[in-house]
Amino acid sequence: IMWPYRDKLPKLLPPKKIHITAGSAIQLDDLRGKPIISDTLREATDRLMNVITALLEGIRGEQAPQERFDSRMMRSARYHGRANQ
Repeated sequence: IMWPYRDKLPKLLPPKKIHITAGSAIQLDDLRGKPIISDTLREATDRLMNVITALLEGIRGEQAPQERFDSRMMRSARYHGRANQ
């Protein structure tokens, strides 16, 4: 809500209707016992992001972009002055 940064109180009434979607369990059992290194963490993260992306495609009714957004690239471009290129 970011209330301290807004100039007025948040509107809590009337209550807003929300919809919640939950996917099935994500299988990560094969990663259990492996060393916690960047490759293992990347594999787990990719599986999670693939499931989240599929859920969002269903919610939005459209296909996700082929390439996933990478915030590290955006930060790097901004740091090196290439944000608008």
